[in-house]
Order: sequence, then C-alpha cells, then structure tokens
Amino acid sequence: MFESVVLGCINKDRLQYAVYIYELGLEHRYLSEAGELDEGKKLWLKVTSVNPKMELLSFSLASKSGGNHARPMSSAPAA
Repeated sequence: MFESVVLGCINKDRLQYAVYIYELGLEHRYLSEAGELDEGKKLWLKVTSVNPKMELLSFSLASKSGGNHARPMSSAPAA
C-alpha cells in the first residue's frame, strides 16, 4: 500500500485526478472510486495490475475508511 496525495482534478466528468505517490516518487492519473476528491486529500492506494511490457501500473483504493488500515493494530496477548 502506498500513501498518496491528490494534486488536482484533471477531468471532472470522469473523476480523474492527478495524485502523487510518495514512496515511488510518481505522479499518476487516478480515476476516483470514492467520488469527488479535494486537493491535498491523502489516499492509500494499492497496485491492482502491472504490465511491464506496456509500462503500465494501475492502482485502486486500499481502504475506503480513509486509511484506518495504516494504523498499527493492537493484538491481544496469546493465552
């Protein structure tokens, strides 16, 4: 999963946004699965497909809960 930030809207009709993925140093076009997005919004994205021959990388939302999965989960002690 990769943390990203919304840079701005490219095509409002298609809900297409420019996002920057910090770990990859990559600006990417993203079709929003969560409706309209505001500039500066943080998103957690996961890779859904890779095509090295065509140099394509596709992402989808890792969590629709706003990134709660990124918080460390506490585990109960083993009995």
